[in-house]
Amino acid sequence: MSSITFTYYLTLFYAFTVIVFLQFGNKRIRVADQVFLLLPVIIVYLVLMCRRGGVDMVNYIYAYEIEPTDIPDLIFQGYYKLLKGLDLPFFISTFIIGLVNSCTIIFFARNKVPRYTFLVFVIFFAHLIVVRDFAQMRISFAFSFFLLALMNKKALRFIFIVIAIGIHKSIIVLILVYFFTEFYVRQTQSTKRMLFLLSLSGGVLLYAGIEYLLFLDPRIEIYLSWDKDGYGNTVSSYGSVLFQILLLLVYFGVAGFKGWSSNIYLMLTVFGILAFIALSPTAIFAFRLSNLVWSFYPFLVLDIIERSRSKFIKPVHYTITMTTIVMLIIFIVNRPGSFRIINSIQF
Repeated sequence: MSSITFTYYLTLFYAFTVIVFLQFGNKRIRVADQVFLLLPVIIVYLVLMCRRGGVDMVNYIYAYEIEPTDIPDLIFQGYYKLLKGLDLPFFISTFIIGLVNSCTIIFFARNKVPRYTFLVFVIFFAHLIVVRDFAQMRISFAFSFFLLALMNKKALRFIFIVIAIGIHKSIIVLILVYFFTEFYVRQTQSTKRMLFLLSLSGGVLLYAGIEYLLFLDPRIEIYLSWDKDGYGNTVSSYGSVLFQILLLLVYFGVAGFKGWSSNIYLMLTVFGILAFIALSPTAIFAFRLSNLVWSFYPFLVLDIIERSRSKFIKPVHYTITMTTIVMLIIFIVNRPGSFRIINSIQF
């Protein structure tokens, strides 16, 4: 284990220790105080974002320092050209991405669940930041602009969505699924059944062959034939799906089944599971695209905690909260892929 990996997991230990104290405390902590407690986590994250070695970093450095057009998405390409034109070193480009990402997560959490701002950021730091910011940096950057779009209306929303797509086209999947889910949860039960069957039909078509989507992006063919890390192979690990299913079971155990299909975060989790299964013949698409759809699962975790707080006496609520947190820790610690990503970071 490298010193960088040790620092990351030590920061994670600090964060989960704070979470335990926050959950067992009776007082509601102000967002400003939560952000203050987050400072060590944010600092470590921003330092790690300034790396020169790690997953895909060779390609990013080459694109920045030699050939920006190597990046196919025009807005990110323009971002590189702008910073390079200002003669700024490469680490500034990744630091800015980290700063935008961390601020956006905090602002979104403050708007949606101010009580749990600290917990939201920690869940992102423990899982989603690792598989995105440290491995698929452009996708994490695009996701931040999608969050900004969701916090704004009309013209600004459209502008942020265009920017997100211009950073990485994969974000289109999350945009379509999110707005479809937002539409879905507002419908009557009969309409929901019809839409769900439509989704299943789409999943069957994807399972039969993603080649149907080659007209959207010719790079799909490259991924299908890519031997690197088994990208083009069939999925061999279903740990991510099992974790999401466990979350659903905990939710139903706490909240029951009444109105479950009107919960947008729960339905995004369900559609993410369907996407993973539908895309399972090709590992890279199954993991990358389902992880995009699962981007909002931290808010399902918070929904579980908040529902248990209002429904059960304190000992039961604390038990449910700690069970959910322990599930998260087990899931995070037992992901060898995440460990390899962190261990590959170099300066």
